[in-house]
Amino acid sequence: MRTTKSKKPITVVSVCVAAVACAVGAYRFVYLPLRPADVSHARISINATGKFDESQIDGAVKADLARLKSWNGCRVDAVRYDAKRSAALLAAEHDVTASGGSSSISTAIDEYGMDNVIYLSNDISCHAGSQNSSQDGWGSWYAWNPGSARAEHGWIFIDEGY
Repeated sequence: MRTTKSKKPITVVSVCVAAVACAVGAYRFVYLPLRPADVSHARISINATGKFDESQIDGAVKADLARLKSWNGCRVDAVRYDAKRSAALLAAEHDVTASGGSSSISTAIDEYGMDNVIYLSNDISCHAGSQNSSQDGWGSWYAWNPGSARAEHGWIFIDEGY
């Protein structure tokens, strides 16, 4: 006499494994790359010298974090403001364009004044599918103009990059 074993346990296990694999794949390749950037754990570092008051710097950081939320699939690890570094980068940018050429940062310095432009440095980690990347020291430039309709927390976004 011949007995046959049921294939139900193997089928149930196979379906469960396939369901878990689909869920992990959907999380990793669909959800993570499409979700707004996580800014909740960003370390904030301020080294100010008096050019901007505490509420202005706080507003610049808030504006920066709000803008960086659009970096889907990323996490903002740090936002830094160093007044000396900011002043040096802004002066260098303006000096380079004085001999010809142009840049959005130099144009903003001309429009709003050197004392009303700020540079923030960001560390950002991104996940896209199976690739991870990080942008350490990604710069964001803003101009202080609280009366502008374009301003967020008093700051107008100018440009970003290295």
